[in-house]
Amino acid sequence: LGGITIDPAHRETADRQASTDSPAASASIARRMLGALVDASILATALTAFVAIFFHFSPIREPLSVLAAALGIGAIALWVAYDFLFIVYTGSTPGLRAAHLRLAAFDGSPLNRRERRWRVLTSLLSALSMRLGYHWCLLNQHGLCWHDRITHTHVQSSAQPTPLA
Repeated sequence: LGGITIDPAHRETADRQASTDSPAASASIARRMLGALVDASILATALTAFVAIFFHFSPIREPLSVLAAALGIGAIALWVAYDFLFIVYTGSTPGLRAAHLRLAAFDGSPLNRRERRWRVLTSLLSALSMRLGYHWCLLNQHGLCWHDRITHTHVQSSAQPTPLA
């Protein structure tokens, strides 16, 4: 057959399949933690302001355990709203921008709004399982969480800072 072999075509298909199973290069856990720390500080500031205003103007003086439970529920609701609105409608959060990170598909392409919405909703699964889905990145060889695997997306380093507008 003149030296024609089938192996290169088979190897190319295997390479293409591997690229859809795992990303080329995810951001380091330290950079992702930096982004999460920036986002957490923004949320903590907002929650502290809300609590201060609530206690200043509210005549309600419930037992401390009831207020602590309400504060916990409020913090979770604020985190979900913050994450959902920023990720879905802007494609990033202030923390991701500060750490020079961006969301991408495993092949490196940017995510559309539907993919970003699905990623945020599946990240709730990672969070509601006692955050086990987030801690999974410590065991995964590519540093991926459950919601990264489910949606075939990941956080990667951006070449240059993302504009804040």
